[in-house]
Amino acid sequence: MRGIGVLKAGTTSRSYVNGRTEITNILVVDVGTMNPRDALDKAVDSLRELEWTTIAENRPIRVLMKSGKFSDVHASIAPFDPIYHKTEPEILRALAGESGEREALVSLNVYEYR
Repeated sequence: MRGIGVLKAGTTSRSYVNGRTEITNILVVDVGTMNPRDALDKAVDSLRELEWTTIAENRPIRVLMKSGKFSDVHASIAPFDPIYHKTEPEILRALAGESGEREALVSLNVYEYR
């Protein structure tokens, strides 16, 4: 996942749902584009090259994908917006000191079920 751009921030959480462990990795990645729509498109294209497939789209807001390598791994990809990270203050703190354009950032929520 991190191979699609430069990792700017990330966090991991675990929860238990219906007897299974859900591991959520929340990553903010700079994909090197000039606007949010291009950032989403570039992230999705990069994931497709890594054998991910699209399972739902609501462009330009969000794309849901599943891993072609791991059956229980899914991802939600969206242009970065700090409003969606209010429950992850460590993400916002990490980005507070970053310079650069926020338009090139995408949020990747990667879910793994075990």
